[in-house]
Amino acid sequence: MSASALDIEAFILIGGKSSRFGSDKAFAAFGPETLAARAVRTVKVGLSPLRTALVVSRGDQFTSQTLDSLGCSVVIDRRPGLGAWSGIDAAITNAQSEWVLVLACDLPFVSVGFLRLLADRMNDEFDAVVSLQPDGRLQPLCALYRVRPAQIALATFLKNPNLLPPVSAVFEKLRTFIVVAEEYNELANAENLFLNINTHADLTAATELEYHQSSDT
Repeated sequence: MSASALDIEAFILIGGKSSRFGSDKAFAAFGPETLAARAVRTVKVGLSPLRTALVVSRGDQFTSQTLDSLGCSVVIDRRPGLGAWSGIDAAITNAQSEWVLVLACDLPFVSVGFLRLLADRMNDEFDAVVSLQPDGRLQPLCALYRVRPAQIALATFLKNPNLLPPVSAVFEKLRTFIVVAEEYNELANAENLFLNINTHADLTAATELEYHQSSDT
């Protein structure tokens, strides 16, 4: 069942600590736009969600003018300091739809085609759709969650915030459809889908990749 047949909102995580980057990376330039703007554009084109919201750590993390430039609503972490758990919790808590997409803004090569592939796997038999990266890890920050079951699963983990496992453990509590590499390998630039921007060196390398890909088309 495609995303168009279901209620879906998108939540883009832009409020991480960016400790290795040294500043808020969400508004770092990536070609002609910022990482955050690229994520917003990709989500809106790929899924046409009922709402696209930005998840920030604090109300004063960014200026209102900066956030307004992205044309999205804004939600704030209820549990700052818990990393990705905080972002997913904020998305699920603020959702008004049956399903949500959670996407980290520092995955710039997540594409329109890839988001549509994930959405095509949504159906009543599952509570989450997540991809398996080539390194064998699930990617919870580019995944679809059915809101009510996800609320229950998150509550189970967040009862003990000092003992949180890796956030991918949430899928152990959900009926999860796992999208394996064979399903996305034919997409353009599939080898870079999960390239993550953590440092300025990562951003430079990703920018060079983007430039070469643009030059080849």
